[in-house]
Amino acid sequence: MRPVHPLYRCIRVICLVSLFSFFYPAAGQVIVPRPEDIYEEAEQYVFAGDYQEALASYMSLYEKGYTTANISYKIGTCYLNLSGLRTKAIHFLHDASRHASRVYSGGALYEARAPVKSFLYLGIAHRINYDFDLAEKAFLTYVDSLDETDVTGRALAQYHLERCENARELIASPATLKADTLPGVINNRLSNFNPLVTDDEKILFFNEQLKFYDAVMVSHKEDYAWSVPENITPKIRSDGDHYLTGISQNGDRLLLSAHDPYMSGTIYEAENINGRWRPLKVLNDNINTRFNETHASFSKDGNTLYFTSDRPGGYGGLDLYKSERNGTGNWGPAQNLGPLVNTPYNEETPFVTGDPVILFFSSQGHYNMGGYDIFFSRRFDDGAWQHPVNIGYPVNTPDDDLFYYPLPSGEAAYKPVLHNIRADPDIVRYQILEPGKPARYTINGNIEIEDQNGAGYSDILVSVFTRPENDTIGRHHPDDNGTFSQKVPGGSFTLEITQGGYPVYSRELEIPSYFPHKELVLNASVSLPFRSALDTLILRNIRFDFDQSDIRDKARTFLDGLAMMLNKYPEITVTLNGYTDAVGSESYNVKLSLERASNARDFLSGRNIVQNRLMINGFGENYPVALNTTPDGSDVPEGRAYNRRVEIVLENIPENLTIIKGNDIPENLLIK
Repeated sequence: MRPVHPLYRCIRVICLVSLFSFFYPAAGQVIVPRPEDIYEEAEQYVFAGDYQEALASYMSLYEKGYTTANISYKIGTCYLNLSGLRTKAIHFLHDASRHASRVYSGGALYEARAPVKSFLYLGIAHRINYDFDLAEKAFLTYVDSLDETDVTGRALAQYHLERCENARELIASPATLKADTLPGVINNRLSNFNPLVTDDEKILFFNEQLKFYDAVMVSHKEDYAWSVPENITPKIRSDGDHYLTGISQNGDRLLLSAHDPYMSGTIYEAENINGRWRPLKVLNDNINTRFNETHASFSKDGNTLYFTSDRPGGYGGLDLYKSERNGTGNWGPAQNLGPLVNTPYNEETPFVTGDPVILFFSSQGHYNMGGYDIFFSRRFDDGAWQHPVNIGYPVNTPDDDLFYYPLPSGEAAYKPVLHNIRADPDIVRYQILEPGKPARYTINGNIEIEDQNGAGYSDILVSVFTRPENDTIGRHHPDDNGTFSQKVPGGSFTLEITQGGYPVYSRELEIPSYFPHKELVLNASVSLPFRSALDTLILRNIRFDFDQSDIRDKARTFLDGLAMMLNKYPEITVTLNGYTDAVGSESYNVKLSLERASNARDFLSGRNIVQNRLMINGFGENYPVALNTTPDGSDVPEGRAYNRRVEIVLENIPENLTIIKGNDIPENLLIK
């Protein structure tokens, strides 16, 4: 559901004139309006997009005893369209859904039923309230209430169900960030939104909702403190219905949008020349059309305009476009940014950084947790865009998240944020310290066992580990057909398949953050020869976290398989050689390496391997297998991770046992 644009407030005067003449037809004479007329006025407000006034009218009827499912549905719909008040819709939509019916007109005050869409809206309200289980229940009930031929309704429910699952994943893997709410001189008790700052963060422009209009304000940073904001609305000749969208690097040019709900959105520019603001000017016909243009912003050099439009020829709803400034200083023909960025849903509020060029924008599509989410996409040298990436929770929420204005580096940004205590937004400066890593991609594959003689997949285990940390992402058996599926975030992974408790297949996978698909399909099925459980062993090193000697999960799986092999072949003896990276004193590292070897021995002893078959050594930082540092002395953390290990040496190996020495150290880190 698209949020109500704040510019809808401009039609309030028109509707209030109508109400004024209705309630006071003659001087000194007061006529109490009929409930039917109040309902009709509310419907007109909804048609004009003024849900605040519509809510007041519907609530007046509700308080007079008109508490039908229809009125509850109308109230819930109004709340759902009012930013900061949307969770108030839950009570009313729950009441409405109790009497939902496919047979619904909605055109009259005395309608007793509510439409089945009550369930859909109830699910959205629950999702915004972080009640994902209740949201999914409402969406599924909506599906059950639809006619079997309603393909559109079912697709819409599936869209919202996916958002709930995405939200769980994003919340489970939050970004680490610093959030600084601007001081009270900026964030007063009014609504403050659409923040724009100069590159040096010395000048801040924003909109502030005053009593009768929305003002354009400017504040200067003086001695690390913001000055009392100045209202420049009269200077740019705005009627209080223009909203900031873009700014030049030094703040001498502003882009603003205005919206007439009966016509379309329009983009304007205001310029400061020699310290004096000039009146607003409308941009040319390459930008503004008879369709809806809602937002525009400059590139850092000022020669490219990024904007939104729902003109024909797009990919659905509002799309992102760009226009280059030509030799005469005017904006040239618009170019759609293409289907990798744009979706069948709405895209909004585009902003770009400098070098490298990173596009930040809001979208109802892509890998989204509900409403509008903020995404970013880097531009390649050839002008193409990387696949957009969700910026993560808690910057994004299950509600609408719009207008994320980045600083030139892209590592910090200004954004309006709603607080729980009231419905008015404050301006917050975000700095992303570490992005989240949600499981947004799916690895799919298939396993075939040759000549299995009726043997199934019960002893096959598929595991996915991060690389080089070897943290477990997932571990499960394939289904009866040998297929498996695992969700992962972007990054480097090792896919490992074990048979009968020991590794028989390993593959390294790389999924970049801009990976353009939802799934990574292993097209070639993995074929495993059927063999007795312990006739082959892939021998690999056991790795450890920095300054730690505990056995990690992946190592436990391998050691379990090793123990099974040692129990089957009691003549084999084992030497466990411990090592560390090059950080720390030599004496400390020798001690730590011996602890690692000792813990591996204790693990095997706990699997019924007698200790006189297990020898241990501690070599400290000696004999590294990967780079600890570069030739110039720079640290190489990735290489050090491979040196923190226990190597396993087997002796007295029987002829019918095949040992394969595994090596997964990248070529660029390997000591040759």
